[in-house]
Amino acid sequence: MTLCFLLDGYNILKKISQITDYKIKEDRDALVGFIYRFHPQGKNKVVIIFDGYGNEQIKYATINVLFSKDISADDYIVKILEKKDKKNYYCVVSDDRELKSRARNLDAETLSVNDFLSPALRRMKTKVKRVSHEKINEYSKEAREINKELEEKWLKR
Repeated sequence: MTLCFLLDGYNILKKISQITDYKIKEDRDALVGFIYRFHPQGKNKVVIIFDGYGNEQIKYATINVLFSKDISADDYIVKILEKKDKKNYYCVVSDDRELKSRARNLDAETLSVNDFLSPALRRMKTKVKRVSHEKINEYSKEAREINKELEEKWLKR
């Protein structure tokens, strides 16, 4: 059996400020990029479900991005759990209490947004600190400014 994380996309974006810019499409892309780069799911599959209509289904390695269209992302996640195939074991990531309760009633595990993302956020901060503590003399003034801007953006100082 394979573990598959079902992520309540907008619920996660509301909870984190480290990777969001408050522009919907860019925030969605940032979340996908963050998960792709820092692997909070380990080697497991991830399906990110966003409310409404968006680009057609998108797939990056072990990450699938879906849009719920005419139903809520919560209901879409529940539909996946109701149809669950025998090849996958599911874990729902959300801070929505009602969704988590519905998921547990369908024998899925649940995780809070913080529990899912914390290890990856720590790795992200460590990588940024490593870059900023290297010998700055190697970089031009422009490169130092870019690094500072990125560090401020990602760490929201």
